Amino acid sequence: MDYQILKALHIILVVTWFAGLFFIVRVFVYHTEALQQKPEGWQALDNHFKRSAKPLWYAINWPSALGAWWFGVWMLLEKFGWNWPSWMVVKLVLVVLLTIYHAICHYLFIQLQNSQTVWTGLQLRLWNEVATIILVAVVFLVELQQAQVWWKSLVGLLLFIAIIMGAVAVVKRFRK
Repeated sequence: MDYQILKALHIILVVTWFAGLFFIVRVFVYHTEALQQKPEGWQALDNHFKRSAKPLWYAINWPSALGAWWFGVWMLLEKFGWNWPSWMVVKLVLVVLLTIYHAICHYLFIQLQNSQTVWTGLQLRLWNEVATIILVAVVFLVELQQAQVWWKSLVGLLLFIAIIMGAVAVVKRFRK
């Protein structure tokens, strides 16, 4: 298959994977808050969130994750074989971290499907930012393709994390 087609399919699946991860964790936030606050009609909300999460998780998140991996590995071997540049190794570490993030989201999904809340709404809001941090790191790494300037990227990433944490603190105060 043509490398550009592989790349296009990989990018599409990565975008849908991230979109699904961003959205599912928001569903987790609202579901968790409904379970913890138990407002009037909370059982209807519980059922609604369970029904909403299932197709998103099984029809978008999992196929996108598996497809992104499939086309990513295919593209990797097509372009580099087994001789990977250092920036690609760093990218693969980030993708493994994203996959671990996905697995933890699956754990949270299962818990919420059983009407059990493991984390608070605030913890889930912070958790949602982890995917954002990984996304920013991967995009900059792929565009710059220089793992040798990792310390500059790390400083930038830490600043980005500080900005996100500040934004979360502001939103938390605003919500109160």
